[in-house]
Amino acid sequence: MLASILRPHYYVPMFTSAQLEICNQQLNTFDVVQGAWEQESNGFEANAHHVLTHLVRTLVGKDFNNADIVRSDIAPDSVQYALRLGRWIGLAPADLPFKDEVAPRVMIRGVATRLGSLPWPTAAFAEATRNLAHNLHEFGHASTNEQARLDRKEHIGACAGMLLISADFQSNQYDFDLAQAFTERLDYLRNRFGIRHPQTRD
Repeated sequence: MLASILRPHYYVPMFTSAQLEICNQQLNTFDVVQGAWEQESNGFEANAHHVLTHLVRTLVGKDFNNADIVRSDIAPDSVQYALRLGRWIGLAPADLPFKDEVAPRVMIRGVATRLGSLPWPTAAFAEATRNLAHNLHEFGHASTNEQARLDRKEHIGACAGMLLISADFQSNQYDFDLAQAFTERLDYLRNRFGIRHPQTRD
């Protein structure tokens, strides 16, 4: 299991608010200015459902114990999805609740225990997925639609915060720079999909 510093009770975030803001600026250029996120104009539900499919595929299909996959894929993608969710509900990066010392450790401990002593990063990722799925499910029913809309900022904010906590835990666990991993992931995606780097001259 992880060292004690990674346990929620002792957790001190390594990823700073300043780094998160820089990542957000990079992602906004990628997603919005360059149109790399195809769902952007389709509203919250379409965007959030698409993110949910990515989270589920990652949770059940990717190896959270593989340091290379975590550094190059899972952790930086978690930051991407957290920032996107925040953008779609009007939360600035500085307002995403990933530095709270009490609520995350309670939720993560509960998820880790309920699902069979999961490592903390995986438990945080699972809790994020649950929060997003819950809000979208409740929104889909007439009887709970209005309350889901009212609860959206809280639930989606919690989801984004858990994704950031998961990524930050992983950067501690495998000793890598999360901001650098984020930038490298965007570079990889640009190359994969043929999206020009914003600093490249024609």
